Amino acid sequence: LGFSLSTHFRHPTFNDLYWQPGGNPELESELGKNHSLSLSLKPTFLGIFDVVYFNSETNNLIQWLPIQSYWQAKNLNDVKRYGVSGNWRKNSQYLQIRSSFSLNESYYGKDRKPLRYSPKILGTLFLEGKISNYTFNLNTHHTGKMISMYSYPENNIIPANTISSFHASKKYHLNGFELIGRISILNILNKQYKSSKGYPEPGQSIGLTLTLNQKRK
Repeated sequence: LGFSLSTHFRHPTFNDLYWQPGGNPELESELGKNHSLSLSLKPTFLGIFDVVYFNSETNNLIQWLPIQSYWQAKNLNDVKRYGVSGNWRKNSQYLQIRSSFSLNESYYGKDRKPLRYSPKILGTLFLEGKISNYTFNLNTHHTGKMISMYSYPENNIIPANTISSFHASKKYHLNGFELIGRISILNILNKQYKSSKGYPEPGQSIGLTLTLNQKRK
């Protein structure tokens, strides 16, 4: 069981200050305070659990916002972020399982306006199996819906997405060398999704990698 109390700051970057046309030389540094409460459980038969509750308050948060035909860096005051995150790990002789999740709330100002590009839900599941010289792993990542731009009467929303990828590899032992062949299938279901408004992410792709390592004596 643990408790943490801290402060944080971030100075504006050169792009925040001077990028044309949206740089803002009047930006102030971010200042904030945080506290968190964590719990770690390590039972032998269910794996390892870690859960953290966090709460953060920030003034002068630097965020780029649309201004007519371009974007400009601005300070946001009275920004509050809180939530729960955790992960679970379980290992056996042939299988490794890792999962993580995050439930967040983030808003600013007296009207509690939600922060842009700040999803409320994030989750990841990773499975890895090993048989002889073969290794297989499957990972799935979920990102909840998020606001891309404030608008009226409704905000512009980027929909939630869940993307899965698969990897398989095999080791070949040669005289003094080790050859690893690996095939990867990214975005298995070829889902169309965006991480940022107007910028679609790649669809399904297949890759093959060969790695040659010299064995150490």
